[in-house]
Order: sequence, then structure tokens, then C-alpha cells
Amino acid sequence: MGRRLKVLAIVLGLLGVGLGGTLWWFFRAEEIPDQLEAPEDPRTLVIPGIGSQPTLDASLLEGKTTFFVFAGIASMRAEEGQRINRALNRWILPEGVQGFIVFDAEGLGFLAEKSEEYMERFSSETRYPTYGDFTGAFRTVFKMPRGHHGLVVVSPQGEVTMRKSGGAGSDAELEEVRALLGAQEPPPGPAVPEFSLDSLDAAACAREPCAVMFLGRPITRKDIPGIDGGFEGEDEAKWAQMRLPVVRNVGSALKLELEGARGVIVGDVGDLELAPGWSAVADDARAREAFGLGPDADAFLILREGRVAFRGEGVIPMYELGRISDLLGAEFDFED
Repeated sequence: MGRRLKVLAIVLGLLGVGLGGTLWWFFRAEEIPDQLEAPEDPRTLVIPGIGSQPTLDASLLEGKTTFFVFAGIASMRAEEGQRINRALNRWILPEGVQGFIVFDAEGLGFLAEKSEEYMERFSSETRYPTYGDFTGAFRTVFKMPRGHHGLVVVSPQGEVTMRKSGGAGSDAELEEVRALLGAQEPPPGPAVPEFSLDSLDAAACAREPCAVMFLGRPITRKDIPGIDGGFEGEDEAKWAQMRLPVVRNVGSALKLELEGARGVIVGDVGDLELAPGWSAVADDARAREAFGLGPDADAFLILREGRVAFRGEGVIPMYELGRISDLLGAEFDFED
């Protein structure tokens, strides 16, 4: 369901490799049968929470339509289910509909305690609560093959109304899920105000998508973890650094090459070398006022077809980056 969940998958995998290497066997991709085996009663599902999480069981399902996204190392690496994941992250859900992410960690119960710190951190980066399933309870109840993205929907009465393995990616499948959940696409957003930043203005951003990023303070290379000459420190310090809005936003922009779209960073970027398609200008009070932003606000705006299609202020959770990618027609490259 997002970059941070993928990182969690890698972390658990690396922990396993460090303990002998053979644990990769647990994350193999099984064949998807032509017809899934009949599920058991969803109300028998029990997945213990990690840290402060409540147990995921019948008490959390009662009286609500519930969907589950089932993910593991193999499916995250293959980006299987990316379209449905991004749709679930952007859709507006009606009251009475809830979702959970279940990460397949069957066979790695001895890593549950080690993973608690990561799960606690990642909880703020995903839209829906994420559970590590170390006992295989989810597969036992819903009969889902390992190594593939899974989607399960359960009615308020406890009936399984949908099961899909392998990712729901076609327009027809997305519409089927949307209708079943009663979800809606987000509204188009307000009209883009009159502004001028570098070569971008309201007219230009009506012709092609634009990204406009306002910085609350100056930033330099040494502020950003994970780049040459960047921020140095222990893992916990790096995590805290990436929770700073200006670091999160600029660090993400460095991984986003724009083609068919343009971006401008409004503020002091020091010695940073920006990705293709991006430019930087000095802070601009008039532009801030046009978009209703204070003098020290951090904001990431996507302008598309004359509308402010996305507006994120402060720390933008990682799951929102999929929506930004779709609106700009460009993918973040966090692999290097």
C-alpha cells in the first residue's frame, strides 16, 4: 500500500537472511488456482496486534463492511496490485466501511518483537492499519495463495463478498470494487488561482500538470538522508529527520523525474541538484497568499486541468505519493 510497507517487507526479509538465508523460502510465490478454495468463517480470524494495536478479530469486523489487502515480500517487489492499492488510498469511503492491510509474515514469529519498532513507525505512513500475520491466520481463513496481492471484502453480516488474488488492475475490476464498497473518487479540487512562479502560471498548469512545492525553511544536501553527502546518523535519527516536512518533500522531489509535467520548488534549496523537470525560485509571498499559505508553511500542490488536484501540508504520508504519481504521470524512484 505504499513505499514504507515495501520497506517493511525488505526489512523483514533481510532479518531472515541474516538468520540463515533459508527463510526466503517462506516468501515464494505459489500458483494462483483457477478457483480459490472456499473460505472459512471470517469471524474466526484472529491476528494479534503488535505494540499498541488491538487484536484483529470478529470484534473489529462486527457491523461494518471490511476490506483486507493481503501483501508480502514477493507481491510488494513485483508491485502487484498497485492500481487497486492506489485507488483504495485515494477513494472517499462511506461511513461503516473500514480497511486493514495484512502483511504475510507466516513462519517468522521469532521476528515479531524485532518488527514492532518498524510497525509502529510505519503506522503513520499507511492509510489503513497494518498487521503482521506471523501465524498464517489470514491464509488459513481466506485460502489465499502466498506471494500474491490479495483483496478480500467481508459484509457487515460476516459474509465474504469478494476475493481476488493477483491484483485487481483492470478498469472493470476497479469499478467492481468501488461499487461494492460504495466509494467515490475525490472531488476535482478548487480552481487554480492566478500566480506566477518561474515559467509556471495558471494557464501553463491548465495545459500540463504542475507540481508546486513551498518550503517552510531553507534546506541543503546535508539535511537529507540517503543521498551522497546527505544527513548522517543512526536509523532512528534518520527516521526523525524524514519526518520534517521540508526534508520529506524535497527528498521525495529528488526522486521524481518529470516528463510531460513541470515542477517548481519555492524556497532556498542550497547546493541540491534537482531532478529533471524541476526548477527552484526564491520564496514568494504573493504566490503563498494566492494559495492561502502562511509565510512558514510547507506545502506540496499538484495542479492539473485548471484545478488544485492535490494539496498536502506538513508531513505528507508515504501512501499519498501514489496519488501524486498518478496525477503527474511520473513515478518516484526510491531504489537507488
